[in-house]
Amino acid sequence: QLIGTFQSFGHFEKILSYPQYRDMGSTSTMISPIDDKAKLFLQTVLEEYIDAFNSPYFNVFCDETWDIGRGTTKAHADSVGIPRFYADHINFLHDIISKKNKKMMMAGDIILRHNEILNMVPKDIVFLTWEYGAKKDFSPWIKPFSDKEFEFMVTPGILNSNRLFPDLTTARININEFSKAGYQSGSTGVFTTIWDDGGIHLFSNDWSGVGYAAEKSWNIGDTQNFNE
Repeated sequence: QLIGTFQSFGHFEKILSYPQYRDMGSTSTMISPIDDKAKLFLQTVLEEYIDAFNSPYFNVFCDETWDIGRGTTKAHADSVGIPRFYADHINFLHDIISKKNKKMMMAGDIILRHNEILNMVPKDIVFLTWEYGAKKDFSPWIKPFSDKEFEFMVTPGILNSNRLFPDLTTARININEFSKAGYQSGSTGVFTTIWDDGGIHLFSNDWSGVGYAAEKSWNIGDTQNFNE
């Protein structure tokens, strides 16, 4: 399935760089979730964009909102707290997505910093929990969602940002261990990501990682050597 995606909180610097949209930002990289113009903009874009996809899912991301609680929204965030501030925006987005009869997907990184958000948002959200390192224990990225009985997908990655060649050694450990941990904990599936941003990447070098990820997505228990 081709799942529609639109960054709906952070990573908004490209849109906010246009003069006509600059006042929608809490900072230069994050849209203000309490600004009426910003909310109308998101609603208008999402309602039009969602209709272009047949998938029952839609991904609003909302990852890496590093500026949360800063800029023009600082006073409001201080008064209600970061968890409530973040959750209110997620609930706003969820209302838009659900009215289009889609199931909302979103990144889980902010929830890992503020677990109480899970008590403030709808139970039908699918969380994409991501980590790209060669870890031996991925439970910190899984348990907050599984313990609260949220649907989730593990999200390993092939990192090729600002590089000529991806670190496939790290990628293979990450994909194998994260996929295995997800399978054992009830993950809906694996959402493998490829990060080629930076302008000097060659996607052809990622294919080994893509093939390995596909194999592990379907056959996580297979102990055969992928290189053979």
